Amino acid sequence: MRLLLSVLILLIGVAAEVKVDDHMEGVREITSTGAVTKGKWFVLFYNSDCGFCKRVAAEWKLLGEDHPSDVVIAKLNAGSYQTPEYVSGYPTIVLYQFDTDNKLQWKEYDNHANRDRHHFIEFINNNGLPTPSTSESGTTSTDQPPSEAPVWYYIWFEQEEKASDALKPEQVIELVKNGEIKPTTLMAKAGDQEWVEANALNFVASLFTEGFVAGLTDSTFEDRVSDGKFWMVAVVVPECGFCKRLWPEWEALGEYYSDSIDVGIGRVNAEVSPRTAASLDASGFPTIIGFTPDGQKVQFTDHQHRTKERFISFIQEMQRQFDESDEL
Repeated sequence: MRLLLSVLILLIGVAAEVKVDDHMEGVREITSTGAVTKGKWFVLFYNSDCGFCKRVAAEWKLLGEDHPSDVVIAKLNAGSYQTPEYVSGYPTIVLYQFDTDNKLQWKEYDNHANRDRHHFIEFINNNGLPTPSTSESGTTSTDQPPSEAPVWYYIWFEQEEKASDALKPEQVIELVKNGEIKPTTLMAKAGDQEWVEANALNFVASLFTEGFVAGLTDSTFEDRVSDGKFWMVAVVVPECGFCKRLWPEWEALGEYYSDSIDVGIGRVNAEVSPRTAASLDASGFPTIIGFTPDGQKVQFTDHQHRTKERFISFIQEMQRQFDESDEL
């Protein structure tokens, strides 16, 4: 009987464990701080593999179930989505609220020794801002949308039949690059603002400006990586947090090899070029692959050291092994 009771207690303990990735009643799961549009928000930025994040999960669940009525409790998975620049470690917990001028203000919860529901509520109650002013209609007025509000574009071309809705974005870009179509007018809007006219030529040109890293698409990938060079290619998606962190190192790697006639550095946007991403078996992001001049693929698997220096070492080792096999 004593053994049975011990097993029962153990099973109850396992079943009651709260994971930070779990759905939590009363907690909104957001993908961007652009979701913070009005009122007061208390947001947990976490990473699924973070030990401290796992410890705070149960308290965050309790907070979602019972919290002040004037605040929204939310969480954002930093391993999957982009985070603000001031989020540098995990968990990071931030209180957001619009001030009387309708500007979004934020304050970080820095009581790292007491990450529990009681102290969270105390922090929320002691750090509120005055209520934003309202318009005559009684709705909250905002001079501008949050900084991460989505931006929409609409482009007119001289050759309408060639730039049809049936084409994918990368196909339109290729037509522009080849001079087959010319963008004439660009309309853009952010959030709920009015549409404004912008310079279509400059905007479209920016879509395929490579800088130090070559943008590879379904229509250009095969030709580029079979040009006789060694290539390092990162397969990414825009909203991936790990991809965002990789980018400075990848850009620096591209700059390092910018004058090289032997090495090319590229990237594939999996959302824009799904066929290429699938051919590279990119099931997680970023996926990083090296290519030898004869088309052999070499997977980069050192996920803990995605730095310019480590990538250079990887490329040099790939070159050395290729040269040795070529001598045999």
